[in-house]
Amino acid sequence: VMTPIDNANAITEGFNKTAAVYSIVMRDSEKFGVIPRYVYSVEDKEEKRLGAAYSTKKYHKKYSKKSYEEQKVDNKLSELLNRPNEYESQDAFFTKLRAYYKASGEAFIWLNRGDVSGLDDKATMGKPVLEMYVLPSQYVDVVPDLGNMFGVSDYILNCGKKLRLGKANVIHWKMTNLDFDSTGGGHLRGMTPLRPGAATMQQYKDATAASVRMYQNDGAKGVIYNEQLGSLAPNQENGLRGVIDKKINNNDIKGAVAFLQGKWGYVDLGKSNTDLGLLEGKNLTWKELCFLFNVPYYF
Repeated sequence: VMTPIDNANAITEGFNKTAAVYSIVMRDSEKFGVIPRYVYSVEDKEEKRLGAAYSTKKYHKKYSKKSYEEQKVDNKLSELLNRPNEYESQDAFFTKLRAYYKASGEAFIWLNRGDVSGLDDKATMGKPVLEMYVLPSQYVDVVPDLGNMFGVSDYILNCGKKLRLGKANVIHWKMTNLDFDSTGGGHLRGMTPLRPGAATMQQYKDATAASVRMYQNDGAKGVIYNEQLGSLAPNQENGLRGVIDKKINNNDIKGAVAFLQGKWGYVDLGKSNTDLGLLEGKNLTWKELCFLFNVPYYF
């Protein structure tokens, strides 16, 4: 049975319950989070970003490494990037943002501008941003614009009670979604990589569950039987069990050849080829999940 994956259970069933998904997403997110963010001042108006100017030969001499460092600016925006809110540092904020983006295919940032009640979107955008918070994408509803099939009219945080966030107060970062839905507006949301990779994730989870069962319920390695003896009395069975434990089931004689009197047969209950192939199958699903999340596979 394969559960269809949407943006909500990509987190609950994927990130929260699947070791491979968690490891892959966090490897990417933690690297993304530690990248320092600064605010720079660009003197040349033709260049929109200092990075672009610094990378071109024309401005290479003008923006040396020393002058590049000197372009850093301390202002309200740099303060906001350094401390997005009172509970998170810059790296924690961007790590969480990236984790939601990679796992669910989209991420939402709420811009706290203070009291904006009664203001329209244009007036709201004119107010400074005081704090930034990463919202749980599985609890954010995207409200389509009825007059524009490609537009969004509002965002609603649905966490027990519905809170209108306002279009101007939300930054929506999303992956490409080609599933066009002109009525429900599903194309306005990002698409999680686990949606096309639902079978791969289920295969990994099934292989993991099978491995756990194999190790927990390993049972007997085999059965020996005497081809000449008939039914045994309880005392005979206990005596025979003692002989077997002493001569066969004994770590002290590991690797030795045991000898029992009489004509004996043996039924091997060792692991089947399917059991032995579980690790190889899990390895393949690891690779496929890495490909889905565009993360290099190292093993």
